[in-house]
Amino acid sequence: MIRRMALSATRGSQRGLSLLGVVLGMCLLVGGACSKPQVGDACTIDGDCQAVGPGAQCLGKSAGFPNGYCSVTCTEGSCLEGQMCRPLVDSLPSVCLAGCKGTSDCSAGNQCYEGVCQPACAMDADCRSDGHVCEAGACVARPGKPPGDSCAVDTECQFQACAGSRCVRSCQREAACQTGETCALDRDANRVRGLCIPTRSAAGKTPLTPCLDDAQCKQGACVMGVCLLMCKEGVDCRTPAGDAQQCVELPAPLRKLSPAKWPRMKGCLPANQSLEASYKATDALLVPATGRSVTMVMTAPGVNNQSVVGMQWINGAAGDAIYVVPAPGDNAGYFRQAIRHQPNYGSSTLLLSGAPKRLPLVSSVYPFQAFGQDSLGANLVPEVTAVYKLADVGPDALTTGRLPLRIHIADLSGLPMTCPYRTVKADTAATVLAPMLRKFQELWAQTSVGIAFDPVTYVDSSAATSIDAQMPTALGDSLQEASKNSGGGADLVLVRSITPNGILGIAGGIPSAPAIKNNPRTGAVFAVSLLCAMDPRYGLPELGATAAHELGHSFGLSHAVERTGQGDPLGTGMGPSESTMQGKGNLMYWSSEGGGQLTAEQGQVLRSMPQVRK
Repeated sequence: MIRRMALSATRGSQRGLSLLGVVLGMCLLVGGACSKPQVGDACTIDGDCQAVGPGAQCLGKSAGFPNGYCSVTCTEGSCLEGQMCRPLVDSLPSVCLAGCKGTSDCSAGNQCYEGVCQPACAMDADCRSDGHVCEAGACVARPGKPPGDSCAVDTECQFQACAGSRCVRSCQREAACQTGETCALDRDANRVRGLCIPTRSAAGKTPLTPCLDDAQCKQGACVMGVCLLMCKEGVDCRTPAGDAQQCVELPAPLRKLSPAKWPRMKGCLPANQSLEASYKATDALLVPATGRSVTMVMTAPGVNNQSVVGMQWINGAAGDAIYVVPAPGDNAGYFRQAIRHQPNYGSSTLLLSGAPKRLPLVSSVYPFQAFGQDSLGANLVPEVTAVYKLADVGPDALTTGRLPLRIHIADLSGLPMTCPYRTVKADTAATVLAPMLRKFQELWAQTSVGIAFDPVTYVDSSAATSIDAQMPTALGDSLQEASKNSGGGADLVLVRSITPNGILGIAGGIPSAPAIKNNPRTGAVFAVSLLCAMDPRYGLPELGATAAHELGHSFGLSHAVERTGQGDPLGTGMGPSESTMQGKGNLMYWSSEGGGQLTAEQGQVLRSMPQVRK
């Protein structure tokens, strides 16, 4: 009796330990024995999964597991053998999922799909594949011929895609294709779909690299001027390196449809960054849902500064002309249009949109045609670069920004011997030019703008030390040399003098080419010669105001009031803009008499430029 009681007590203690183990996550009862929890096991709290490993957690309803799912966050290759590292939803990191061969290998409430135990489906869209449908919580093959079989129409095929008289695997995300394949937009379809095709191993361009046609892209297709991967949701855009990307809507360029009827597709684009893309001279600019501005840069082949290049015309989202190059002799044509653009030597720029109230940028298609002429008047085909500002919030929500500033210092030794600035170099500039920079920062930090210059870098430049503003290529030659040291933000070049005397500064364009290396329109120049006169009316703070004004041009602002009386293109177009009405009080007034004010709309233009970061 005593022995039996002792045995009973012992057994009771073992049961107690087993139950305690379940609570603490030390083990689970499986067939009456204690077993450590594994990835994929049901759970209630994180503590149930502790034995899975460091950082183990119980994934719940928010991740799609109503019965709980033991797992751990992961990076590619960090999961144990038989498991896969997969993203589940946009708001959660990638996690280890249990491998499987059938749904019986998975815990209750889950399905075996794509080789891993994952949440049961509720609708066909949950299967994320044109070739599968949801039946009783499981993704199963859609009825139809498998890839490779002959066909005449899409509906004969399991994946609803018949191409070249053969059933093929369709896709809307890169992960839907098999190893060695890529999901490329089917341009010959009349609806949005991708086709799984062999990866273009000979092509050297990786995703988000500028391109002109699909054959240049190793993966995806050349859409929006870059090699673009298709997606259905944010998790499709996660990369092993953890790059910040989003699944963004944009027009799908389909050959059988006119641009006005192009449907919407989704592609993986950078989040809150700038993006450089390539276009043909006659093309259709695609603006994604996160596009806040686009700076179009037309450049002569070989960056030949003897050739003139520019935009011939560009149409808006509604198909109407939003810019047409003025006819010869139409001097008012430049000021009459909401989009202002000046063809120029070597390279020129056009901003969408420098008039956010009159012509707001929308996610749509903007057909255009660029042109060029060499020094003999013969036509040439310019290269077209589009630099996008991408942001996940609308332009009204972009209230602040950070702008890297790079100040290039040309050789100033030619200034008069009595001038204290003739020996300024990059290593002394921060101290000597501090009053200039303070004024500069003060003007752009005002509430209407909210931009901070960070970091500020000084570099010695081999650019020409003086510029003749009456020579058509002099400015371009100087900026092109300085732009070889562009730092990806704003570029200002400090030169000895600008002639004719009295010109304080010149921007490369309105806007300037955004930090493009070896480009004659990147940045602005300003002169220090007037400082040598030691005139109390013009010192370093005034030079800072000049630099702030020229950078305003570089970032898309026209003169609030021109010397000839015209106003800027801001406002609604029904009357003068607020900045024009401020007159001499506005920073962008045409002469040095201008004050320091910038309006909220001017600030919106500045913050929407691709060089400005969050």
